[in-house]
Amino acid sequence: MIPSKKIEKPKPCRKCGSKNLKIWNCGYNTFNPGGIRCIDCGHEVKVSDCDNWNPNPTLINAWNKNKKSTLEQLQDAKKEIKQLRKELAESKK
Repeated sequence: MIPSKKIEKPKPCRKCGSKNLKIWNCGYNTFNPGGIRCIDCGHEVKVSDCDNWNPNPTLINAWNKNKKSTLEQLQDAKKEIKQLRKELAESKK
């Protein structure tokens, strides 16, 4: 008997934590990307090299490993700098 691989489940949305996700495959056409979209906040990950069946391990792995974009990292850094400046100003009082 061949052991079956456990198919990983999509993690909650990285942006809002929602589990309300829409998953679609490439629809039997390799030119169409498959994807996962958070219904609540609209965050989306698309994969062009996915198979035409769900659940798709390539697609789910891309969603689960999705990292913050450069813009999101910059926004986080700006928030942190603002907070640090506020704390510094309060400590000088």
